Amino acid sequence: MRRSEVSPWPRSGLPPKRWLRTIANDATYSSIEGQIQSLTAQRDSLAAQMIGLLNGAEFNGQSFSDRQAQSLIAQGQALLDQANSLPQ
Repeated sequence: MRRSEVSPWPRSGLPPKRWLRTIANDATYSSIEGQIQSLTAQRDSLAAQMIGLLNGAEFNGQSFSDRQAQSLIAQGQALLDQANSLPQ
């Protein structure tokens, strides 16, 4: 290739097959990172609900039902299951 020609591959110095694997790895990383961000937002929302119930019970004498508690626990377990199913 003459200097005036432009290579279709980036100037990373990686061979074409390795460069393509790097792109695939970047896409996988981005996908997993997005899933983690989603799980984090869901966790924060769920934690706020749990804290609200517990604070209400402790400081304001508000009661909550077993059904409410079990629902929040089930949601938390579902989040843990989703997190455990992410690629390693």
